[in-house]
This record gives sequence, structure tokens and C-alpha cells, in this order.
Amino acid sequence: MSLLVIAPEMETSLSNQDKKIYRYKFSKDFVLALMEFARMNSALNRKDFKDSWDMWVKANEEMIQEEKQRLINLGYNKSVEDKMYNSVRYYFKDKYKNRGNLDLMVKKSGNDQKRRKYIPLNRELLKSIDEHIKGLLNNKGEIQPKKAYEDFVEKYNELHEKEYARIKELQDLSESDVKLKIKKTYKNKFYTLTH
Repeated sequence: MSLLVIAPEMETSLSNQDKKIYRYKFSKDFVLALMEFARMNSALNRKDFKDSWDMWVKANEEMIQEEKQRLINLGYNKSVEDKMYNSVRYYFKDKYKNRGNLDLMVKKSGNDQKRRKYIPLNRELLKSIDEHIKGLLNNKGEIQPKKAYEDFVEKYNELHEKEYARIKELQDLSESDVKLKIKKTYKNKFYTLTH
């Protein structure tokens, strides 16, 4: 019986260039600029907001071009301008209350909701999730998180159902909340193992 030893430098791993990106995010500095614009213009009606946006775009053309080029270099192939406008108009403007200072922006209803008790997932399930993701990455290389999760539920259905029942028993959650908790855990693990 022979023993195969693989040197660490020979291991197959995804380099930064080989990773497929599913969520293209703006740089931190650019997000701060978008948030500032949203804060300053949050009280405007739709037409005035659009007019103000057009002026802001012209005034910040160089910064926008740099961000646009960065996203294109990462592989983003949709309209960067639409992504920026939609982020400002429908996310930054509506997601946060206007507190006069970016550091004080607070999510709406953040303090209104009572926090649920955290329920950790079973270690056996977590270990199975890790093994499944690593196996997929080694065998298939590139796979979408959604497809990977569907494959996991199919292959580990008994374990998945067992954990589902355990959580449902411990906490008074709806079926969709329990499924969402397991799905989010899987996708978070997927993200951390691929980045």
C-alpha cells in the first residue's frame, strides 16, 4: 500500500482570480458617498430626487468611473449606473432613518423588535455542511450557492429533517423561519469556505 502525500503548494484551491462572484458590492468609500447622498436627499420627492441624482453623478464623474471600472474588472456585466441609482433610491434612502450623521444611522425597527433566543445548529449538521461544500468545491470547482444548498438538502435529507424537527421543538418558529435558518447557515458557510 502506497501513501500519497500532497505538498501544501500543490493543493487545489480557488485563487482570487478563479472565484466566481455572485454579489458585486461597491467599495467602502463609494458606499459612504452613496449613503451621504441618500441622507442629504431622503426627503425629496421622486422627481426632485432624480434631478439631484443627475447633478450628483455629474459632480462625481471621476469617482463613479473608477468604481464602474472596478466592478467591470471583477466581472460585473450589468448597468453599474442602474445599480448605483437603485442602491441609493431603494436601499440607502429607505433602509435607514435620517439622523443627521452617518455614524448614527439606525435601521428602522431595529430597536422595536424583541430579539429571539439564539439556537445553535447541531454539530453533526454543521460538520456535514462543511464536508458537503468542500466536496463540491473539490469535485465541481465552481457551483452556485443556491444549487449547492439544493444538492445538500437532497443528499442529507434525513439529517436536514431531523435538525428541522429539533429546532421547531425548541423554538416557536414558523416552518419558513426554520428552513431559512438552516439555509442561511449553509450559505454563510459556503461563503466563508469560498472566500
